[in-house]
Amino acid sequence: MSAAPAKWRRRVATLTAASIGSLALAEVALRVWEPFPRDLPWYPGDRTPEPSLKESTVVDPALGWHFAANAVIDDQSPEFHHAYRCNELGFREALHGASDAPNATHVAFVGDSFTFGIGVATQEIFVERLAAEHAGVRVSNFGMAGFGVDQMWRALVEVALPREPDVVVASFIVDDLTRSMTCFRYRNGWAEKPTYVLDDGELAPMTETNAPGVLSRFVEQRLYLAEAWRRASRKFGLDHGCGERFELNLRIFEAMHEACEARGSTLVVVHLPDRGAWKPLPAFAESLAELGVRYFDLGASSVSDPAALFYRKDPHFNAAGHVVAAREIGAYLEREGLIGGAAK
Repeated sequence: MSAAPAKWRRRVATLTAASIGSLALAEVALRVWEPFPRDLPWYPGDRTPEPSLKESTVVDPALGWHFAANAVIDDQSPEFHHAYRCNELGFREALHGASDAPNATHVAFVGDSFTFGIGVATQEIFVERLAAEHAGVRVSNFGMAGFGVDQMWRALVEVALPREPDVVVASFIVDDLTRSMTCFRYRNGWAEKPTYVLDDGELAPMTETNAPGVLSRFVEQRLYLAEAWRRASRKFGLDHGCGERFELNLRIFEAMHEACEARGSTLVVVHLPDRGAWKPLPAFAESLAELGVRYFDLGASSVSDPAALFYRKDPHFNAAGHVVAAREIGAYLEREGLIGGAAK
């Protein structure tokens, strides 16, 4: 009678040892091979935020960071060289702003570096092109380099909505969804940013109390296998409209929608596809439609050569990419009756 349990225990021990050995070998192989970079999540207390950031980036407790008031940012790379002029709020200046057409439809844009316009002159940003190509439109650009979807929400509430826009366009790339999962990002120094968790379906600021525990952090931040798991689970979640990252960002978009409705503005969420992945995100289309949120997916637009819309080494849109984005987003806003037709 005792032989069977002993045999069973040996089998379990053998399987356990084999599993641990396989995982160890996989960890070593990933560390040697390094098939992808590690994008580690950081939680409250994991980093010491800089009291001030270098160059022209300043700490903002409400948003995380933005550029200094009236700063001129010199940005040079092998593919472009531009001086980005900021306004008194530390965001990109708007050529088609309030002073140009005070009675026009006011469209405010929140987003990341694509919306800010990294790599192009001010007049080439899709924000500015859209205003130039449609009659009676003035714009405000509250895009900021490095922002996640959570920071776009805070910029919407803290900066954009007080200026009473008629329409708010929140544009995002896939990486912005991941940025919502971390409390710190490196912006010429470690900067703390607003970060949220879902508590019974409601957004709550992430704190030491509701952040992952010590063991979970150790696994996430030390093991390469954890990065592989994160990437696989997030891709599955984005493909099928489920998972922690998808649900958190969906709720943030819903919060944006609610904030806009309360101020009499209309929110439009826009997906900007990545270089090498010009394709739509249908899960967001379905989920946002259920919430009554307008959604335009640039990845669903047909273009003959998507690679030609991006710089070769830098991941941002080049001038041609901004032309397409302005044309397609503008056409959508016009179809929805949110802005006027083509400018004369």
